[in-house]
Amino acid sequence: MPQLNGLFVTADYDKQTWKGSAWIPLEYFPPGVSKFNAYAIHGVGDDRRYEALFPVPGDFPDFHRLHHFQPIDFNRLRADNESAEFSDLWKTAMKGKD
Repeated sequence: MPQLNGLFVTADYDKQTWKGSAWIPLEYFPPGVSKFNAYAIHGVGDDRRYEALFPVPGDFPDFHRLHHFQPIDFNRLRADNESAEFSDLWKTAMKGKD
C-alpha cells in the first residue's frame, strides 16, 4: 500500500474503485478533545453520497455544525489528553490570535 505523509491508498483499476485512509498525528489535535465527528463523500453528480459517523440532519451536508459532534474518549488515544500542552504546530498557528 503506497504511503504519502500518513495517507494510505489502494486502487483496483479493473473494478474502478479505490480506498484511502489517513493517519493523523496526535500533535494535530488540541489538548482536551472531548467530542468528534468524521465525514466521507462518495460518488459524483446525482450519485454523490455524504456520510457522517454521527449524522447531521438537513437537506445539505454541513461539516461545521459542531453541536452535532458526539462525545469521544480521546484519553484512549492520548493518555495525556487532559493535561497536554498545545503542540508547537498549534502554538505557531495561534500566534497573533489573542
